[in-house]
Amino acid sequence: MNIASFPKNFQNFDRSDADKVLANAAAIQRKASFGPLREFAAIIPNLISMISDYLSGRYSRVPWATIAMSSAALLYVLVPLDACPDVIPVAGLLDDAAVLSFVWAAVKSDVETYLRWKAETAKSERN
Repeated sequence: MNIASFPKNFQNFDRSDADKVLANAAAIQRKASFGPLREFAAIIPNLISMISDYLSGRYSRVPWATIAMSSAALLYVLVPLDACPDVIPVAGLLDDAAVLSFVWAAVKSDVETYLRWKAETAKSERN
């Protein structure tokens, strides 16, 4: 996936792409613990959790575009040979950080709504 075509590519994502995120969640989170991706280390588990709850049918109050865009960004992070190969120290992760930043700006309010729902659900399940 090319960073320049990223906004167009996520529109072609389907459930199988989102499933790939869940299958590779640990690797994505490990990669987010390095360099410029560290600033997204707290966000990534929330994106993965939202995708998981959406796919399981547990949470449906989010547009498919948010799931697709989040999945596309996380898969972009996973792929080492993207616009700037990840083998290039620091610079190789800058494009990944740019994609995550772009996507976070677009999906932040949906994720915050999801996190409120998740907290409320957890609270009601404890009672």
